[in-house]
Amino acid sequence: DQLTEAESIFATMKASDCFPDVVTYTTLIHAYSAA
Repeated sequence: DQLTEAESIFATMKASDCFPDVVTYTTLIHAYSAA
């Protein structure tokens, strides 16, 4: 499932102190709207 994978990558980024930017949030919003 791509949504689950996107959420996992997002969590990994935050745990690694790699803070999301506009592109990250846009990608997540797109994934949620397609789910």
